[in-house]
Amino acid sequence: MMKRILALLAALALLASCAACTKQPNNGNGGDGDVINPMVAYNTIEEINGVCGTRLFEPALLSVSDTKYFVIGGDLADYRFTWDGIAFTCRASKRTEDISGIWAGGETVFANDELSERPSVYEGDGFVTMRWLADGVQYVVTAEAADVTYERVRDVLNVLAAATIPNGTDYVLLEGNYAAGDDDDAAMYVGTLGSSVYVMINRLLSPTETVNWSMTARFDSAGHLVYEDGVKRTGRIGEDNVYTETVVSEHERGWFTLERGDDALLKEAVLRWEGAPDEDCRGLVFVRVPDDEQ
Repeated sequence: MMKRILALLAALALLASCAACTKQPNNGNGGDGDVINPMVAYNTIEEINGVCGTRLFEPALLSVSDTKYFVIGGDLADYRFTWDGIAFTCRASKRTEDISGIWAGGETVFANDELSERPSVYEGDGFVTMRWLADGVQYVVTAEAADVTYERVRDVLNVLAAATIPNGTDYVLLEGNYAAGDDDDAAMYVGTLGSSVYVMINRLLSPTETVNWSMTARFDSAGHLVYEDGVKRTGRIGEDNVYTETVVSEHERGWFTLERGDDALLKEAVLRWEGAPDEDCRGLVFVRVPDDEQ
């Protein structure tokens, strides 16, 4: 009986000794005797990109919420947000192994896929994830929701991928044709390149006369699409059926106001030309033409 008591006391003493030597977790500062937290929170996407040498993109036009920024293990940028009820996790690192953190069949979903500039997509139960390589950096975006499908998030994934090029943005969501109201025979085309938005407007004055504008615009801090290089031209079809254009003015300034509409991907976007230099054009409303009519 005494031997059992002594053995029990020895075991308890050993456990107490081990507990005293165990490192306690802290807030990630990595002090002496502490376990370093591998996931460190930051305040902005610029901070995590700066730490990791990556180019994760924060949407400018998409309405996102619940944004969070982390660095994992010192070299993996992790940006999270919610869009249209779907939770997105965007990761980027110069690591070569799969950084998705999504497991299936005992291994990560991209474990056997070659990392390349051509995106790889994996669709599972309640998630869609896409991985690609850009300028030596691996990017993975995962969308999670009970009813999520690739078709539902495809445009968002493509925008986030395109934005990893230098100066990339999600302004591409505005690209397309726009039509003015029934009472005005005017049309607009919007194209984008990086952070620049190219706008061309054509207005029919008569069967033989037109007036055209072209400008390069950018979004300002107030959300206006502003330009300072507007060029106005008039066009006319002469009696010889030859069309000629004349530059009327250059370096015009103005702005458009974007109304997003009800569609989360801006497919119902409206651009109001509230800052038009010409009074008769001021307030013209251009509504995006549906994709199947572009």
